[in-house]
Amino acid sequence: MAPPLSILAVILHVVSATAVKALVFDVPSGSSKCLTEELHRRAVSHASYRVVAESTSAADRRILVRVTGPRGEELYVAEGGERGEFRFEAAEDGEHTACFWSPRYERGTVVSVDVQWATTSVGGGAHAGGSGSPPAVAVASEGRIAVCSSIIPCSV
Repeated sequence: MAPPLSILAVILHVVSATAVKALVFDVPSGSSKCLTEELHRRAVSHASYRVVAESTSAADRRILVRVTGPRGEELYVAEGGERGEFRFEAAEDGEHTACFWSPRYERGTVVSVDVQWATTSVGGGAHAGGSGSPPAVAVASEGRIAVCSSIIPCSV
């Protein structure tokens, strides 16, 4: 028996209100890379990150992570780990930034970081971009780029 159309409509609405972004990037040792996401108030973000051991050339794979809100307030800080996750609800509209540092300088080495970041709008609103469906995301890994979204899974 097929599910009623109202149930399918609710499922599609929930899927379209969630954007998942996946990204693998290199952080040169002794420096940082930051990701910024424009969020609306009450949007819920959840991210997990890990150092990709196979593509990391640095001997010290530990990273520092700091997430800040639009006014620079700290939402999450982690020091000296190879993986972790954070979750927060945006208190106000604006740019929320996650920075990943490779604190120990080793000449010519990089730490590769894999980040999965999902944002869900609360109250039926759209993703931060304001459209009815989440934007596609370019994912780079080992010289290849794949386009994915919450509907099209990433396969890099």
